[in-house]
Amino acid sequence: GLYKELSWLTTLAPAFILSLHFGMLGALVGLIAGTVLYLVVQLVLQLNLIPLNLAVVLPIYVSYGALAIAVGWLSQQLHDYYQRLVRAERVAAIGEVAITIRHEVNNALAAIIGEAGLLRETTAPLAPVDRQGVETILEMAHRIAADLKKLSNLDDAPTRDYLAGVRMVDLGAAKLSGPA
Repeated sequence: GLYKELSWLTTLAPAFILSLHFGMLGALVGLIAGTVLYLVVQLVLQLNLIPLNLAVVLPIYVSYGALAIAVGWLSQQLHDYYQRLVRAERVAAIGEVAITIRHEVNNALAAIIGEAGLLRETTAPLAPVDRQGVETILEMAHRIAADLKKLSNLDDAPTRDYLAGVRMVDLGAAKLSGPA
């Protein structure tokens, strides 16, 4: 008697278990697996000639299936929210580190840009290769400042491969939260 009453309930266990871990897709797969299991159990029950009251079992089974789908949907929402939260925390952490680095590096860059600017404006004789070197110093210093500004204004932090097993933030593909 108890076996007959619990058969429909235990066959929905896959839907609940899979929906908690895999969300809606898990609920769907679990419902399919649970339904197959349920039909097998019912076939066995019918072969043993145990009477089955479908007027009671079927509505309960359908409501448990709907509940499994609802749990799957809620689980999926929770997983999605968690992933968005992890991404937001990652971007916030990158931003904090970038602002710190930007502050410290900009102090050194100000001195480099100032000295290179004085060299560029000097009337002292400098070889063309030296003048080009000064221009390169200024260009690279401004590039460093611009990249640090981008890094500290990230709204999204996509990554790309840098070296084998090492990833880096892709500033070219990143979305910025403020002016770059």
